[in-house]
Amino acid sequence: MRDTGRFGVLAMLGEVVLAAVGLRVVLRSLGRWRHLAGAAVSLAVVLEVMPLDIGPTFSVVPPPPPLASWLAAAPRGVVLELPWSREASDYLYWSTVHWQPMVNGFGAFVPPGNAELGRLGKRFPEESVVSVLRGVGVRYVVVHAEWLTHSSRILLFRTPLPQGVRHVADSERGDARIYVIDAEGPQRIPGWLRAKWDGLPILSRP
Repeated sequence: MRDTGRFGVLAMLGEVVLAAVGLRVVLRSLGRWRHLAGAAVSLAVVLEVMPLDIGPTFSVVPPPPPLASWLAAAPRGVVLELPWSREASDYLYWSTVHWQPMVNGFGAFVPPGNAELGRLGKRFPEESVVSVLRGVGVRYVVVHAEWLTHSSRILLFRTPLPQGVRHVADSERGDARIYVIDAEGPQRIPGWLRAKWDGLPILSRP
């Protein structure tokens, strides 16, 4: 029930109970045909709710990468995992290893501006992007290079790291890496982000 829209499930539960009571009254009036009618109604309900094409409903979540253990031992700090376009549920599942706060988090409440911050990651580690991430309190940037677009991968490996940004860890295969953004250094909070925060006094602003 973390989403108010799911309270509709309670309404459907009540409707099902009423439908069952009504069906019981109708079947009683059918005499000896009530068993056959009950079976027919049950079959009709099963056919109604059966999907025509089930397909791959579930997928296996990849196991947490070793870098998650590195974050678990690191000082407390906000994490941004890139690329943002990657399925965020994987990042959230892996966060159960380190329990660091994340920009990638989501739920019934969508933090204002987090998607825009994530999309800025396409240009990481440009200095202008780093200054914004530092300004909003991001400390760790985890980049899964194997999932980056070709242009983002070239930018990542060929752009000199700005002052105050350190490359501190790599995965065994070298397909993921962790950067630390020091608190000291140029920082800014863009106007569009401040506008999203206006009217939210409970929001902790860096």
